[in-house]
Amino acid sequence: IDRSNLTLVVERDEGRVVVLDGTTMKELDRFWVGRIHGGPKFDQAWRRVWAVTRDGHVVAYDLGAGGVTARVQAGINTRNIAVNAAGTLVAVAAQLPAHVALLDGALKPLAVLPLKGQPSGVYQAPGEDHFVLTLRDAPTLLLIDQATFEVTERTLPEPFEDFVFVPGRRQL
Repeated sequence: IDRSNLTLVVERDEGRVVVLDGTTMKELDRFWVGRIHGGPKFDQAWRRVWAVTRDGHVVAYDLGAGGVTARVQAGINTRNIAVNAAGTLVAVAAQLPAHVALLDGALKPLAVLPLKGQPSGVYQAPGEDHFVLTLRDAPTLLLIDQATFEVTERTLPEPFEDFVFVPGRRQL
């Protein structure tokens, strides 16, 4: 399978993801996730993809071999997930209870970091070994070190409901 030429289609109402050959649009596989929230996330090698549902279920799928490799529940009222470039670490931001769950690439739990407010979202910091998370009810940005899970807190001028990184830049 040419992993660089796959197309994934999220059938949100059906809770499924369809894997298509990007050239022929032939269906290669179809797998159930549930009501996906936050969009699928990929490792840098395009070998694996992860998706999360609003009710906190995280699914890992092997794009090369095909097939779901793991499914866990990491919280309730999940905001989104972030995956490091190597696909060895997954961060899950959830509101009930307010926390970030850190899982390995196979979705085995590594740590749960309680939060002092409701998460707005968690993302991989471009070119860094950190996850970035903001709180929607406090003017706070958190940097989570991917090696030590240490959290560095930064004060923002106001709470961020959500954020994105400018593609190709380090701007938030």
